[in-house]
Amino acid sequence: MIRLSVIGHLGHDALKKVINGKSVLSFSVAQNEQFKDLMGVVQERTTWINCSVWGRDNLGPYLKKGTLVYVEGRPVFKGYAGKQGEVLAGVNMRVAELALLPGARGVLGTGSAGVEEERSEEELERENEEEDDDEGVRNDLPF
Repeated sequence: MIRLSVIGHLGHDALKKVINGKSVLSFSVAQNEQFKDLMGVVQERTTWINCSVWGRDNLGPYLKKGTLVYVEGRPVFKGYAGKQGEVLAGVNMRVAELALLPGARGVLGTGSAGVEEERSEEELERENEEEDDDEGVRNDLPF
């Protein structure tokens, strides 16, 4: 299974649609990265991820343009024709987990709210055990 994780800002308010009787929220997330080109000049590149969240209408009011989010899910890569007829690639994601992060420019202002899909007790216990194991490794490091 391929999973994609992205932290970025929403490019527009979430749009609600109904497809085959099921509700879906769709929105785009901009992930910005800075790098130096061959001449040493700092460049910025933005990658847009088109996201969809099925059956989670309650998230709509929180998914506003500029809101900082963490999304994780299954990526779907698609090709499409650009304005000049050139072939371009696009990235879509069916979101499995979503969290609103501090620093959002949307409706949350200074606050934040975490929203994740519900997880079983077994999954939460396993994560806690993994964190405990990692803590022991961190304490053994000489620096």
